[in-house]
Amino acid sequence: MRYILVLLAFLIPFALKAQEDRKDVNKGNKEYKKKNYSEAKLWYLRGLEKDSTSYKANYNLANVSYKQEKYEEAQNLYNELNKHTEDKNEQSALYYNIGNSLLKEKKYAESIKAYKKTLKIRPNDMEAKSNLAYAQAMLPKNNNQDQDNKDNQQNQDNKDNEDNKDNQQNQDNKDNEDNKDNQQNKDNQNNEDNKDNNNNQDQQNQQQDNNEQNNQDQQEQEMKLSPQQANQILEAMKDKEQKTQEKVQNAREQKVKNTKVEKNW
Repeated sequence: MRYILVLLAFLIPFALKAQEDRKDVNKGNKEYKKKNYSEAKLWYLRGLEKDSTSYKANYNLANVSYKQEKYEEAQNLYNELNKHTEDKNEQSALYYNIGNSLLKEKKYAESIKAYKKTLKIRPNDMEAKSNLAYAQAMLPKNNNQDQDNKDNQQNQDNKDNEDNKDNQQNQDNKDNEDNKDNQQNKDNQNNEDNKDNNNNQDQQNQQQDNNEQNNQDQQEQEMKLSPQQANQILEAMKDKEQKTQEKVQNAREQKVKNTKVEKNW
């Protein structure tokens, strides 16, 4: 009897705690039916504070996330519950809800896998069959749409590349034309400069020729003698010639004087 009383002393608090947990979950369910999902979530969280392992509180909390369109959050909660239950019915419901959340995200291939897991447990689940057929019907369409988008993107990329190529070609042509004009202008400028240089050289050469001609004319002018100057030079030359002859004659006479006469004994 004593052991029974001790056991009851431990069980009664847990029973009261579980009863409070169910109350919070029930209050959350009422708000859930009213579509007051935020209020329902608060009650479920209160229930989990008292019993974090409560399947109903966790399951309904995941459903609230689904209703609030937080599909990835809902999937995480469903998957976590699936790790801690061996109940086939619970597993089937979890796979079904996972498939629905994936379907909302248009992840058709992944949702198909989830529905197949549901039907593996409950082959006659008509809602799972219906959703599976819908996902399978959307899968090729989605693939075709992806292919169309891919083709459109490819076409757009090709068009952009072609436009860029044309723009580059036009730019290259323009640059070549500008370079050609610049080169032609440069050649014209060089020709003009060469012409100016040649003209300057010709002028310098002409000036030099003129200077040389003037110098030559001046020299010729200097070489020309007036008649008076010519007579003076001629007289000077005659006078010089006469003096030279006189010197020669004097020298001869002096030599004769100095010559000894030999006696004829």
